Amino acid sequence: MDFSFRNWCNNKFLIPNTTITGLAVGTNVFAWTITNGTCTPSASNVTITTRPLPTVANAGPSQTVCVTAGSALLAGNNPVNGTGIWVKVSGPGTVTTPTNPASTITGLTVGTTVLTWSISNSPCTSSTANMTITIRPPPTVQMPD
Repeated sequence: MDFSFRNWCNNKFLIPNTTITGLAVGTNVFAWTITNGTCTPSASNVTITTRPLPTVANAGPSQTVCVTAGSALLAGNNPVNGTGIWVKVSGPGTVTTPTNPASTITGLTVGTTVLTWSISNSPCTSSTANMTITIRPPPTVQMPD
């Protein structure tokens, strides 16, 4: 954190470079006060708000289902810090409740669906994890000749 102040009493620049470490999660308020003899002190507050990193995302295990089911139950982890959302990367299906880590995905057809479970806690970088659902066709019965 760099602070630059101009001391108008004696017309000199004060350029202190201040590094602040060990900030607590939440609101941190710092007061910077400049005094110079008989001049009126000058003060300014700086508020730094820190947020915790988002919970590390875990999308749960990849799955293989039969197309006759048409749906699958997702198994993402519950965020302690931040908010989670399912995003379909590719393939068929619709996540019924995208912000629920244990949502259902419906409308699955034969093929592969890739989903991302993303947990964000702005302004921190999101944590993401992918899982794949492989949808197989129903078995076919062949009659002997």
